[in-house]
Amino acid sequence: MTNQKTHRDGWATAMAPVLVATSAREKHVSFAEKLREAQKLHASVEAHIAAGGAFEVLDGYGAPVVAA
Repeated sequence: MTNQKTHRDGWATAMAPVLVATSAREKHVSFAEKLREAQKLHASVEAHIAAGGAFEVLDGYGAPVVAA
């Protein structure tokens, strides 16, 4: 549980709006678990590319362009 400071407008510093109703069966996924899954996916994609697998870079997701 997080410490929350309530402001005059009714919002708290650590408050996130509830946009959808969820069932009680859903569990919180920790950042560490998300990171592990992302690393596994990254390794899988890199292995696919290294094995000569086809891939396509979508517009806007390539190397960042640095403008002076």
